[in-house]
Amino acid sequence: MNKSINIFEKLKATDDFIFTEIFELNSYMCTDEELKDSTVIDLGANVGMFSIYASLHGAKVIYAFEPNMENYEKLIEFTKDFSNIICINKAVHKPGVKRVFSEGEKGISTVKEGDVENSVDCVTLEEVLDEVKDEKLILKIDVEGAEYDILYNCPTEKMSRFETIYAEFHDTEDKKKEDLEWYIEKMQYQKIPSEIKTILYFKDENGNDMTKVEEGVETLKFIKK
Repeated sequence: MNKSINIFEKLKATDDFIFTEIFELNSYMCTDEELKDSTVIDLGANVGMFSIYASLHGAKVIYAFEPNMENYEKLIEFTKDFSNIICINKAVHKPGVKRVFSEGEKGISTVKEGDVENSVDCVTLEEVLDEVKDEKLILKIDVEGAEYDILYNCPTEKMSRFETIYAEFHDTEDKKKEDLEWYIEKMQYQKIPSEIKTILYFKDENGNDMTKVEEGVETLKFIKK
């Protein structure tokens, strides 16, 4: 319990909003039954909040992928006492992409293709699944728009191994989240939208703290039928 209290304080201080979403509001609608003895593939692990949540709720092992170096360093720090969280400084992407680099703020950074300073190696979701032989699989994915390249390029027979998918999907300039949701539903998954909305924090022109609901973003759970 002391370990949990200590890490909660650190996580909350790092990003109070994401902490509230995951630990207090349970925006992914996780259940202990889903997580118990599961193997979790966490894409877009950030500083490790969902990975730690999964560990505390009974997951057997969590593979936490985070390409942003600043996030990854905190991921290592925050999960050092969780022996079942394996931190991986790589990006999961579409086939043919070898190296990517992070761009944008650490909390909502995206990846761009290129071999520059602080770029990281890429793997595909299919390659990850080929290495993970466990039966009770869970996917958590929050990758700021890269979900289309990742999921559309994973063979359906491999994708169908996941019993549960926790996802945050984003509209992009040329792709709509509804199309990706329908694509997953076709693989015999039941879609459950979350009532929790993503909130953006910003300052107005006078420097006042402001909030608004982020448009074009949806948090969902998919359960294998």
